[in-house]
Amino acid sequence: MVDAFVVLNGEIEKLKKQQPTLKCGTVTSTSPFQVKFDGEDSSNTYKKPKLYTPTLNDRVCFLVQGNNYICLGGYE
Repeated sequence: MVDAFVVLNGEIEKLKKQQPTLKCGTVTSTSPFQVKFDGEDSSNTYKKPKLYTPTLNDRVCFLVQGNNYICLGGYE
């Protein structure tokens, strides 16, 4: 017999992953465009928006949904 709470918790976790979130971080490299997100230990490479030219140590914000990371640009 399947435990209804296990199934329900699994469905809730799937829904959480589908909801967009915001992540902020610091530019650690401009070519390639790399960002270290707040609270994380390593930098990853991302695509940058066409109208944004990152500089080292810029603060940036990303919209994250599932495995999609969209850079919204820099901020002060």
